[in-house]
Amino acid sequence: MAFGPPPAWGGFVPGNGRPVRGFWDGDDIPASPIPRGPAGFPGMGGPPPQHMFSPRPMPVPMPGGGPRRGLRDMFNGLRGDRGVVGRPPRPDLRKPRRNGDPPGAKFDPSRFVRPEDVEKPKARGRPQEGLNPGPQQQNFQEAFHPGQLPRGGFRVIKALKKGGQSEAVNLVQASDGQLFIEKRIRRRGREELAERELRTLATVTRGYGPSRHLNTMVGHTANGDAISMILEYCDGGSVDDLLDKAIKSKRPISEVIIWNILYGAAAGLAFLHDGVKTIKPGIEHPKTPNWNTICHLDIKPQGSKNLFVSRTGGIAGLPRVIVGDFGCAVSLKEIQNGREQEREQPCGTPAWYPPEGQGKISYGTKTDIWTLGLTIFCLCRLVYNPSMRGHSRENLCGRAYSRELNALVRLLTASDLSKRPPARDVASAALKILKEKVQK
Repeated sequence: MAFGPPPAWGGFVPGNGRPVRGFWDGDDIPASPIPRGPAGFPGMGGPPPQHMFSPRPMPVPMPGGGPRRGLRDMFNGLRGDRGVVGRPPRPDLRKPRRNGDPPGAKFDPSRFVRPEDVEKPKARGRPQEGLNPGPQQQNFQEAFHPGQLPRGGFRVIKALKKGGQSEAVNLVQASDGQLFIEKRIRRRGREELAERELRTLATVTRGYGPSRHLNTMVGHTANGDAISMILEYCDGGSVDDLLDKAIKSKRPISEVIIWNILYGAAAGLAFLHDGVKTIKPGIEHPKTPNWNTICHLDIKPQGSKNLFVSRTGGIAGLPRVIVGDFGCAVSLKEIQNGREQEREQPCGTPAWYPPEGQGKISYGTKTDIWTLGLTIFCLCRLVYNPSMRGHSRENLCGRAYSRELNALVRLLTASDLSKRPPARDVASAALKILKEKVQK
């Protein structure tokens, strides 16, 4: 095969306007911030890879010292220490520089932009355009690339705003038309949080069957960069949205709605804490034997959106409250073999810590009971700040609400954690009163 002469590159060194000579005399190549070597490798001075297959012209004698001196200059030029014959030194190879700075500019570390910090250009077209996974499958363990959904008959309908510890939240539709939520969590820097949520969802969904008051995971997939989970879609929004609307309109939330939220949240916690899946009104429920207690540790009605609402499946036509966002969840077996002890609280919001957790020294199931009480307090008082200072302990929820509700919230927020009732008893009591109020 015959090759023609090398192309005319006509490059210039920035700042001096002189043509640059390559390895072989007569090859004018452009100066580049990332020079390429004989085989096109970055960081090596020399012509592009096409010259490896071009007819080699006769070399020009090396000045000053013969061939040894010329070879030394050539390899010094490859390292960027010195220039080869006809090529000045490259200051841009000696130190990093900010994108757009001229060669030789003084390096400022605070202005240096790493390649991974530069946002990649967004692809045009509709989100997830061209992704047609085909018939629905049940295998969610296969690898995926960030920005794509696990193959299982899902397509993106709408990109929702970020929530909690997640990287992205999307509304997706299955091949049968049913809606789900895709929650994608970036692993880098959040490995522990991502693993906690996935482990909790897998435990409560696959090991013991889904609970009506916990955000159910349909499936998941993971790769080295992110974990993607397909979750139940809650079409009623969240308790955060309810509180926002009530505060803006300055209209109190009805007591029936308060009891419904209290029952749903407590029922979800009862399953996490004690494995109690079905709650009956006014009945004590024993803890499931050998249950690995899971603490949520981030129950609150503002900011993290972890109390969701479904328009179907509730008591007497009421919305169903669902506990979700398990990025802070931890099991007691992970703390120590089934018994609580003083440990630093892993995450959550300090303003919502119970008295025993203010110094970040202790947490457990009683932490969830405390934050549940503060949640009801905020919903009744129409406030975001959970501080109970200035409010009578006898009427934490206000005189507009019943004695039963005030008394129960007083127990939930007791400073002595031994006086706080377990979630299964709270759910049973709340369900009994809720049914009584609905029947009136």
